[in-house]
Amino acid sequence: MIREADAANARLRKVFPKGFAFDASHRPHITILQRYVRTADLDNVYNAAN
Repeated sequence: MIREADAANARLRKVFPKGFAFDASHRPHITILQRYVRTADLDNVYNAAN
């Protein structure tokens, strides 16, 4: 997965050379969003996630 992300980043940098470059300190990652949801909206959230 890291190799794929590095390859995608290299392709993007060819088109956008001033874009962000990965290095030893900056690696691709997945960010998870955690939020409060009103109880009345839970069914909508569950349906969207499925």
